[in-house]
Amino acid sequence: MKRLKKVLISVAISIVTVNANAWPWISPYAYCFGNPVNCIDPDGRSTWVINQGDGKYQVVGGNLNDKDKNIYVGSFNNMGEFVRGNSIGITTSMTSFYNSDAQGGGQWSIGSIIDINDRSGDKFLEEIISNNPPMIDDYMMNARNNKPYDFKVTNGTNSPIKGIDIYRGMPVGENGKGQTIYTSARDIGNIAAGYVAGVNGMSWEASRIAFDSYQGGMEGKSTRNAERYGWTMGYNNASYNKKLDNLLRSVGSSIKSLWDYLAK
Repeated sequence: MKRLKKVLISVAISIVTVNANAWPWISPYAYCFGNPVNCIDPDGRSTWVINQGDGKYQVVGGNLNDKDKNIYVGSFNNMGEFVRGNSIGITTSMTSFYNSDAQGGGQWSIGSIIDINDRSGDKFLEEIISNNPPMIDDYMMNARNNKPYDFKVTNGTNSPIKGIDIYRGMPVGENGKGQTIYTSARDIGNIAAGYVAGVNGMSWEASRIAFDSYQGGMEGKSTRNAERYGWTMGYNNASYNKKLDNLLRSVGSSIKSLWDYLAK
């Protein structure tokens, strides 16, 4: 309802017919269980997809302003309105399938495919978590463009894959409510970066300085959102001793690498 700009229209469209309770099967609103807004979403909601079959869904748009991270399956009616159906899950952030760095202020990754059977991102994150790489000389050196940790183009291999879609989507787990969590390949790498920073005991402020310096300027909103998701996961799920041990190990490893470099 909050997306209807006209107050009177909002009130009118909210009213169920007088006899709807008595004969719900003949109510003009039966198709949408008494409220047309349930099915026709004038201003859009979250990430929109259409079912392509075989567990694949194509991104067709969305809305960044509704604070709703659900991925809704639906179709477009003759008026060009997105008719919303059920949710297949949620995204790790509002911008998982939105490129905030695109010209013109950003754009949705129209045409990208979310594959519910793709486990490559989940596997990659599990390996990062289990390997627990040192922050600087290991992770950051291997996370550069086209390096092994640049998941958006390597898909977890050791080299980039030509023509691969960086906004391809995949599941990465479930939340406490049993909803499947999805994200894009681009977000996977940034989630990993945030996780490594968090599990190494870096504050979010220090992590932001490190990430921005590494890229030579402030990173885009999409990147920051994914990094924050990963950082929260790493920082909150590691004990104080583990974070301290990891940080000391990272610093020691970096000093050793610098010493080896200078000794050449």
